Amino acid sequence: MTHFLGDLTFIGRAVYESIVVVVIVFLSYCWRYKQQGGNKSYLKAAHRYLPIPIVDQFVNVASAFTYVGLTSYGFVTREETRERMSRSKRLEELTMKRIALTSCLGLLIGGVLSAQETSRFSFDLGGGFTQPVGNTGRHLDTGWNIQGGVGYNFSSRFGAMLQLDYNSMGINSTTLNNIGFPGGNLNVFSATIDPIVHLNPHGHFDVYLIGGGGLYHREQQFTAPSVSTFTAFDPFFGAFYPVAVPTTAILSSYSVNKPGVNGGAGIAFGNKWHGKFFAEARYHRIFVTSDRHTDYLPVSFGFRW
Repeated sequence: MTHFLGDLTFIGRAVYESIVVVVIVFLSYCWRYKQQGGNKSYLKAAHRYLPIPIVDQFVNVASAFTYVGLTSYGFVTREETRERMSRSKRLEELTMKRIALTSCLGLLIGGVLSAQETSRFSFDLGGGFTQPVGNTGRHLDTGWNIQGGVGYNFSSRFGAMLQLDYNSMGINSTTLNNIGFPGGNLNVFSATIDPIVHLNPHGHFDVYLIGGGGLYHREQQFTAPSVSTFTAFDPFFGAFYPVAVPTTAILSSYSVNKPGVNGGAGIAFGNKWHGKFFAEARYHRIFVTSDRHTDYLPVSFGFRW
C-alpha cells in the first residue's frame, strides 16, 4: 500500500510538472504572439473555434502572466525588456516623422501646383476706339485710346488691376463753330484701381467684370492751323534756305485733375503664352463739378497675361 501511494505520488508529480511545462510553453507562445503584434499564425486554430475577442483577451492576460514569470525566473531580463520597449518607441517615433514629412511634402507640392496654375501677377496692353456718350457726345467726336496695366491675382477668379489709360477725342465742328475756334480736342489720362472678377478663369473662353475708380487728368485744347518756318541746309549746293512747314498752333488750353469711376465687362479667349486676347468696354465718368461731368465709353482690344 505504501509503495502504491508512493508510485501514485510520483506519477501525480510528473503529470503536474508536465502540465506546468505545457502551460509555460503555451504562455510563451502567447507572449511571442503579443510581442509581434498578433500578425503571426500562432493562434489561428484558436481563432477558428473561439470568438476572436475571447482569444485576444486571453492572450493579453497570458502575456501579462508570462512576462511576470519569465522576468521573475530570469528567462527575460529587465534590461532586455527595456531595450525592446526602447526599440518600439524609436520605431514609433520614426513612423511619425515619416508621416509628418510625407504630409509636408504633399502640402508643398500642392502649393507649387496651385501657384503654377494661377500666376499671382498679370499684365495687359491694348488699344481701340473711344465713343463719347450722353451730353459729352453732343460736343465730341469718336476718338481713340491706348491702355496698359499691371495687377495682382488674389485667386483664379478675383484680382485687382492698376490701369493706365489715355483717351483722345476731337471737338466736333458744331461746337467749334459756336465758340469760334477752327479746331480742338479733349485728352484724358487716367490712373485707376479696378477689381476684376473672372467667371470662367480656367476655360479657353472667359467672361469677366471689371470696374473701379481713380484720378483723371482732363485737358482740352483749342487749336488753329499754322505755318512754321525754319532754316534748312542743302549739302549738295552748300546753301541755307528757309522752309515753311504746316503745324497746329494751340490757341487756348485748360486742364484739371478730377476723380472718376468706371465699370464694364469683357471677354477673353485663347491660352497662348499663358495669356489671353481680350475685348472689353468700360464706361467712364469724370466728376468735373457738382452738376457737370464727362462721360465716354472706350472699347479696347489687347492681350492679358
